[in-house]
Amino acid sequence: MWNIIKKKLSYISFYHFCLVFFASCFSYDVFVVESITGFTFGYAAAFVYIYFRMKEAEQWLKDFNDE
Repeated sequence: MWNIIKKKLSYISFYHFCLVFFASCFSYDVFVVESITGFTFGYAAAFVYIYFRMKEAEQWLKDFNDE
């Protein structure tokens, strides 16, 4: 991660924050509250969605920098 240019890191940092946030929400529901609800599945689905959006955004930035 340290070889990422600053511009790319500034764009991708939002996605990293979201991934950490959704992972912590999911973990809180499962390990602290010990209850699985619809929100828990929503956190997991949002995590997967944001992960794939992050990969797509990284590819767009790579293509943009190549031009």
